[in-house]
Order: sequence, then structure tokens, then C-alpha cells
Amino acid sequence: PWLAEQSCSGSKGPFEGRWFRDHADEDCTACPHDYIPSPTQDRPRRCVFVGKEILYQMDGIPCGEDVGLGSCWEANLRVPAIARWPGKIAKGSQTMDLVSTLDVLPTILSITGMGVPNNLDGINISPVFFQNSTVHERILFFWRDG
Repeated sequence: PWLAEQSCSGSKGPFEGRWFRDHADEDCTACPHDYIPSPTQDRPRRCVFVGKEILYQMDGIPCGEDVGLGSCWEANLRVPAIARWPGKIAKGSQTMDLVSTLDVLPTILSITGMGVPNNLDGINISPVFFQNSTVHERILFFWRDG
């Protein structure tokens, strides 16, 4: 699924990743999180994950083409979510607002009446759920871990 997402992910918008593509080592292999590159002569892009009793294998992609999970590709940003709270969230309501997992903590703090500190990365998105409101446009920036 990781490679399928990479090939079907759509537009990256203004983030073209040219520097990384142009400067990545030709032999470098991008593997999903917790997998490690373990090339063989027959599979130069092999990635492995060592489970308790099983060795999981897959083929990674050249680092310069690493635009899969964790990237700014559209498919990684617009992932559907479902929220249900009878009596609070209107049945059948929908939104195309772009929210983030960073918004979960501030939203829960707000819903529980705890108050939302100003130094959190996310925002309170409860108006999207309860008042059919929209989130003001904002920049979401994520840096990859390693």
C-alpha cells in the first residue's frame, strides 16, 4: 500500500521536492518507518522489518522519489475522518476543511472545558463539528522524522 499511495497520490502543490530528488544518493533507498534498507543482489531496494518470528520484506523506492507517507502529497493531507456524537454533531453533516491530528488535543481540551493553552501547535476545531463552521486557512508544516 505504501508504494501504491506514492504512485496515486496526486498533486504536491507548490512543494516539488526538487532539491532532495536532485541531491539524493543514487543508491539510497527510502523504506517505510521501522523498516531498514537491506539490499540483495536480486533486490537492491529491499527493506526489512524484523517481527517477533517473521521477517517482513518489501521493496522501497529511491530516496529522490520518496514522496509517499509523510510527504506533502495531497493523498497524505486529505484523509477522510468520521466523527459521531448524537445530539452534538448534526447527523449527515460534512466538511472539506483541512484539519490536523495536531488539532485533537486543543479540541478535546476545549470540549472538556479545560482551556486551550496558546503554545500548542494545533487549534480548537470544535466549531467545525458543532456549529458547521469552517477553519480559517492556515499553513500546516510537517517535518519528517529522519
